[in-house]
Amino acid sequence: MAMLNLVFILISFSAEKEKTFSMFQFSMQMSWYTGGLFTTAIIFAGRYFRHMVNPGASLIALMRPASIFEKWLLAFVIISILFPLA
Repeated sequence: MAMLNLVFILISFSAEKEKTFSMFQFSMQMSWYTGGLFTTAIIFAGRYFRHMVNPGASLIALMRPASIFEKWLLAFVIISILFPLA
């Protein structure tokens, strides 16, 4: 993902005709961050919940926290809070 990000940044810098450096403006940085967050969130969530495909592994993965509330809280904290911070 870092290599793809570098390639896209180099393409966008080389494609600028006016040399206004729009990549450093707040609106462009927010759209770049949001797009990257949504793209990598799909990959992260797919890898985080990959154990749910196999019935045996899903039982072990679901037994980690003690209650259903803790399972949902753990998934929410990891995906919604810790992933964007990282």
